[in-house]
Amino acid sequence: MDPLRFAKFEFEETEVDGVVYRLPVIDLKKEVFQAPKRKQKNNKEDDVSRYKFAQQFYRNVEDEEEQNCQPSYQVNVGDGMEEIVDAANDLEEQVDFEADKLASNDKEDQSSLYKETLKKESPLFVPKVKKKTQFDTEARQFTHCLYLPVTSKQLSKKLVDFQYKVESFDGGKSLYDQWFVEESTFHFTLLLLPLTNKEAVSKAAEVIQALQPELEKFLADKDFVLTVRGVGHFTMPGQADESSVLYAEIAENKHYDTLVDLTDMIIKRMLLENVIYENELGFIEYDEQLDKYFVKFHLSLINTSLFKIEGEYIGFQGKPIVEKFKNENFGTFKPKTISLSRRKAVDGAHASSLARVTIPTDVEITIQ
Repeated sequence: MDPLRFAKFEFEETEVDGVVYRLPVIDLKKEVFQAPKRKQKNNKEDDVSRYKFAQQFYRNVEDEEEQNCQPSYQVNVGDGMEEIVDAANDLEEQVDFEADKLASNDKEDQSSLYKETLKKESPLFVPKVKKKTQFDTEARQFTHCLYLPVTSKQLSKKLVDFQYKVESFDGGKSLYDQWFVEESTFHFTLLLLPLTNKEAVSKAAEVIQALQPELEKFLADKDFVLTVRGVGHFTMPGQADESSVLYAEIAENKHYDTLVDLTDMIIKRMLLENVIYENELGFIEYDEQLDKYFVKFHLSLINTSLFKIEGEYIGFQGKPIVEKFKNENFGTFKPKTISLSRRKAVDGAHASSLARVTIPTDVEITIQ
């Protein structure tokens, strides 16, 4: 009787260099292998001898099959023998590997030999390659900003007046002049993008320009006028009592909803074209029921990242400011451009645009 007839193998999956292999768990101490019992204290010589015994045993099995003209794959599948005998054939390679491994003291050679053994083709060891998805990609550093620049002089003046009001309210307790955002850079952020090379910048520009027909149709029958009212703040990481940014908000009304739909359309197109990945939208909320992305639109008025104090970033007391001016009304403005610029080069003047798309609704898209 074939000693492997009633043998049962368990299997486990092992990942090597991004490839998952299904390997049998072989216990040479089982009676089916007829290997001598281990001594309480083993040494390399005993282990090598044990592996050589098992190696010879399986070679004898192969010789017996050849004499009977019974190839290893010609077995009764109904008895579940095909997989078992194939496992025995492949185990010979594993035995050779283990014997060489014990005889070698070079760790690099051992690792190389192990990988080479696992890569050998076998009906049992069919590799399952993991498909790389966007969730396997590490989040990249944001380099560019898609935003609505403030082009209304009247709104800009009210925002600057408010900055002086906040400075007076603080009384010099926690605010520094270097933190106040310049009037020429006032803008509402729509989306941050990780464009780390020229090819990525060109692709993002092409995607935005390709949206022209859709934006034209979407905004053709809408009066796109935004109301700026109220203030909010972002806290310092790990410091709930310290603020890093003070910003103006957009009032939620039908015009706000238009901006939400417009931004959602842009984000989905950026995702579709792999300009940005889902795991890089950490600050954007997604509503599954509505199938829509919601951005926290904000216009920064104070930003502590603009200047370090004694070599480090510190925060300010933002809660009292928000409580005092939470209903502050700054007025309205009609956006004229949607711009893409480097985060550190948002200048509001748009003097050096790489591309410009004019839409009949007086809304322009510029890429810098």
